[in-house]
Amino acid sequence: MEKKYWWKISTKLTLAILPLCGILIFLIGQSTELFKDSTAYWTRLLKWGQVNDAGEKVSWASETYFNKLISLGVGGKLLYLFCRNFIPLTTVANIVASAFWINSAKNQKSEGQGKFDNYLVAIIIFSTVFWVSALYNFSNIFTSAVSNMVWYNYFAWTLLHGFPQLVGIIYLVCFYQKYEIPLESKQVWKLWGFSLIPLFGYLTFFMLSGMFFQVTNLFPFFGDMSGTGHYPYDFIDLFHKKGNYAAALGLPINNATQLLIIYLFFLLTQSLYFVIMYFPARHQFLKKNPQLKKINEQLA
Repeated sequence: MEKKYWWKISTKLTLAILPLCGILIFLIGQSTELFKDSTAYWTRLLKWGQVNDAGEKVSWASETYFNKLISLGVGGKLLYLFCRNFIPLTTVANIVASAFWINSAKNQKSEGQGKFDNYLVAIIIFSTVFWVSALYNFSNIFTSAVSNMVWYNYFAWTLLHGFPQLVGIIYLVCFYQKYEIPLESKQVWKLWGFSLIPLFGYLTFFMLSGMFFQVTNLFPFFGDMSGTGHYPYDFIDLFHKKGNYAAALGLPINNATQLLIIYLFFLLTQSLYFVIMYFPARHQFLKKNPQLKKINEQLA
């Protein structure tokens, strides 16, 4: 392999390995804490028994739900750990992104020209990577999540929501080879639509499946991640108070209205992501193909 490729291969493999390490560290840390003392684990996560300055209960969980979680057997704990660690979009997005980087490193000489190693696929894959990073860091500004973190949470924050994701997007925009970038408006809109499918498809699927799990009172697969444990993100729960951030802020908005507002917000942020990913690539592509630039100007 030529020396000029080594820095790219090293970068891609690093971007692939770090998130996988983050997933493994979080799993080990969480498993150790849960099996060491289940009651202490759920007490910390649910802030059970804590009161605020006004003497009001801090935890959103009912006593029935708390007792249900601390009484989980070995099988229940293992099922929870699997769902908590491998089903959330953070894990799915980072695993798919790691697979993309490994495949791209393997085919470095033809970067950007493969069936799956190309910029259009990258735009779609990294739409969820952008979301899990931006949402997590944005939400930490307004919640007390940081104050309740333990050591493995900081590894997850850095490796699953931070450095590899930001560097990966910078690499794609600035250094990744771009071929066959769509120029016609119809194709651009189509690509924008495809970039929205992973996020909104995931959220909608788990909102509907969560409703089914909740109605049938199935196992609380996601534990503290939602009010009943049936949703990987509490804001897609249309019924439980834990998912109603607006009410916590004193706003008279129900869960369904809030979800619509959140979806619109996500639509704007994902569109911003698309602008960041598409238009610099379009400029680079036309710069390398001046004949297409002239044709594009004539069609405009």
